[in-house]
This record gives sequence, structure tokens and C-alpha cells, in this order.
Amino acid sequence: MGRSNPKIWRCRTKQKRTENTVSVILLSAQDILASEGCHRTMTEEIARYAGVGIGSIYDYFPNKIAMALALLEQTELDASESSKKYLTEHNSGRVE
Repeated sequence: MGRSNPKIWRCRTKQKRTENTVSVILLSAQDILASEGCHRTMTEEIARYAGVGIGSIYDYFPNKIAMALALLEQTELDASESSKKYLTEHNSGRVE
């Protein structure tokens, strides 16, 4: 099986309020998954920690694995941007 694309796991956000809700959910998921691990974490626990209803979680993510994949995707994007910025600053503006 080929590499899965985490972008398909999550609904795309269009409104600022929605982006904020998704951010709160993901930050909460990150904290809980880091401390409890994926197998011990329940989606309901993430919802409580985020201060949202369980329905809000499922509006954006079908399960906790999708949240973990979205966190990995964001980490990958952040690392890529940081690398590009560093290389641009330390390579006379050339990034290949």
C-alpha cells in the first residue's frame, strides 16, 4: 500500500471560527496524545480538554488517528517552512 495522504483525513476549513476550533482541537489532541499515547487516548477526552462537544470533533475528524495525522502534517509543513527560511537566510537567497 502506498503512502497515505493525511490531507484527506480532515475537512478543510474556510471560516476563521472554524479554523480556531480546529486549532484548539489539535492542540488538545497534541497534549493528550503526547502524555497518554494513542491507544490510551479517547476522543471524548480530547473533546473535554478542548472544551468542545464530541460532535464538534467529529465535524472535522472521523477519529483520533485522523487528528494524529493532521498533527504530523502540520509538523511536516512547519519543518519545511523553517528549513526554507534557514536556507534562504544562509545561502544568499538561493533555495534549490
